[in-house]
Amino acid sequence: MSDYGKGNQMMGKRILNYTVSITIFLFVLSLISCLKNKTSTGIAVSEFLPDPVYFEFGRVFKVEIPLDFSQKNPHHVAQYSVYMCREGLTNQLIQEIGHVEEDTVLGNIFVSFVRDFGPDLELFKNSSLWLRFEAYADYEDASVWYYYLVDSTGNCLTRNPWVSLHRSKSNGKCALTGIFVNLPDEGLMNIPGGLRRK
Repeated sequence: MSDYGKGNQMMGKRILNYTVSITIFLFVLSLISCLKNKTSTGIAVSEFLPDPVYFEFGRVFKVEIPLDFSQKNPHHVAQYSVYMCREGLTNQLIQEIGHVEEDTVLGNIFVSFVRDFGPDLELFKNSSLWLRFEAYADYEDASVWYYYLVDSTGNCLTRNPWVSLHRSKSNGKCALTGIFVNLPDEGLMNIPGGLRRK
C-alpha cells in the first residue's frame, strides 16, 4: 500500500473516531438534558423544591385559596386548609388532601384530628384571617411547619391560636396535621419550644 493509501486510511480512522466521540458526547448531553426535564423522560426526578426555599419566618399569608395553589408549597397548604375549615368544608379538605405520612396508621390519626378540630376554625368564619409562619422542625420522614393565626398586621389573635402541617420528604406534598384554636374553655396550648424560628 502506498503512503498515500495509508494516509487516507489513517485519516478515515481519525474521522471515524472523531464521529464516534461526538456521537457519545451528544448522547450524554441529551441524557443529562432529559434528566433535568421531567417531561422528556419517564425517569423519576425530584419534583419539589427543598424546604429552605420556603423559609420566610415571620411572613404573613392571607387565609384564602391561593391562585397558583400547589400541595407541595407549605404556605399554600396552610392558607387553603385553614380557609376550608373556616368555611365549614373540613370534610372536603380531608377528601382532597388527606395525609402525607409514610405510616398509614399515623396518617389516619392526623386525619381524625383535623376532622375533629377543623370545625373549631369556623369561629373565624366572618373575619379576615391571616397566618404568620412561625417555626419549623425537621424529622426523618417529614418536616413540620407551624403558623399562628394573626390579623393583617401579624399580631396574634386572642389566646394565640395556631396550626401545623407536615411536608413529606418523599414527594414534597403537605397536609394539615394540627389545629389549636385555644378556646376559652380549653387549656392553652402553645407552639412547642426548641424549634427553628429563623
